[in-house]
Amino acid sequence: MIFNLKDLTRRFAAEKALQESENRYRTIFENTSVAILISEENTIISMVNHEFEKLTAYSKQETEGKMTWKDFFVKDQIEKMESYHYTRRIDPKLAPRKYEARLIDRQGNIKEVCLTVAMIPETKKSILSLLNITELKQMRKDIQHHLEKRQAVMRDTIEAMAMTIEKRDPYTAGHQRRVADLACAIAKEMMLSEVQIEGIRMAGVIHDLGKIRVPAEILSKPDKLTEHEFAIIKDHPQIAYDILKKIDFPWPLALMILQHHERMNGSGYPQGLSGEEILLESRILSVADVIEAMAFHRPYRPALGIERALEEVYKNRGVFYDIEVVNICLKLFLEKRFEFG
Repeated sequence: MIFNLKDLTRRFAAEKALQESENRYRTIFENTSVAILISEENTIISMVNHEFEKLTAYSKQETEGKMTWKDFFVKDQIEKMESYHYTRRIDPKLAPRKYEARLIDRQGNIKEVCLTVAMIPETKKSILSLLNITELKQMRKDIQHHLEKRQAVMRDTIEAMAMTIEKRDPYTAGHQRRVADLACAIAKEMMLSEVQIEGIRMAGVIHDLGKIRVPAEILSKPDKLTEHEFAIIKDHPQIAYDILKKIDFPWPLALMILQHHERMNGSGYPQGLSGEEILLESRILSVADVIEAMAFHRPYRPALGIERALEEVYKNRGVFYDIEVVNICLKLFLEKRFEFG
């Protein structure tokens, strides 16, 4: 047998490089902080790392070559996961690379895991990494529960504020709730988010909160207000803002209420804002407030009716009122037959 020294040297170097590469990848495989398994085409597990042993409480000796990955997941997910498994071997792009599943450990504990799956090049094997997200998901649930509880407390607080105003001024009693209902209907039709719609509802039911500092005799005066009396009334958005501004609501309630008497052409109060300077939520409340105020009875005049109210906002759209908001409002009354409750 004739040995070619150069060929032998090259082969030896290649074998050494391959061994070093295998050692490097095995070191990474064993020392990563994520559970990893390698699955054969028939779903048998050929290799697991130490983190997988910790996650499942099964040893390498029990797992490798003896168990399938299907042994570790809840039954109602197996069919879907198996479909991904075989689809991935036909075309990896047709199966999700990352998804969540529920794993069962040796003691029967169910753990939420995030799976990341990839095919090993030029083989039918796949490598799966399993990140335990059980605590993270529980933390999210706890945070969500806390937020829901906090919002419920805020809703109760706002309702209490609304009742305080209503007890003092009977004419305000139904007004704020009707404004809130119409404003929310407009917001829904405009496809605003649920968060925005809820904020508009909350602002609507207390938008006249500032009138708590207006003398009762002015609020219920049956005659036309004097200039001085109207100036006192005009302070109510600023008063409400000052009451609410330091409360950490999940919506900009203080600003919404502060701006609900602003007008598109800058002729409103208290700041004389115009156009896009006015919050969209405030522009919606503005239209709803005018419609309700004209349609219903007031101490100083009888109800003018819904037709007069719609005529007012139509005539002044783009001048006092936002064009899109007015158009949506008209659609609600004329096409969708909106009625105040």
